[in-house]
Amino acid sequence: MLCSGVRAEGAESLDSVLTTLVREIENLPQYSSSKEDRLGALRTVYFESDGAASSFKTAKELFDEYIYYQSDSAYVYASRMKSLAEQMNDPGKLALSYLALMKCSAHIANPIFPYPSKSSI
Repeated sequence: MLCSGVRAEGAESLDSVLTTLVREIENLPQYSSSKEDRLGALRTVYFESDGAASSFKTAKELFDEYIYYQSDSAYVYASRMKSLAEQMNDPGKLALSYLALMKCSAHIANPIFPYPSKSSI
């Protein structure tokens, strides 16, 4: 008798998880729209930047937004970070750009469990 109670409780828990999953999938267009709006605003800032330092900062923000959304776009901005760091001759920013490029490689190699962690580089 005890086992059947555990089984029913587990089934309710699974139903709850599935209900939440279905709700989140239904809200995906809203989440994508919000993300695209944020990316569009950042791209505008990037292309209107007046110097390498501000371009680098915005490229890093774009990289951070893209890495778990569209890894190919993240790679583009990591590459731009590297070019800008080289223009500025800034070893610290160059190191950040290499870390971003490595993060792209790790994410592409294992997109389900990305490494390094999602924390900002």
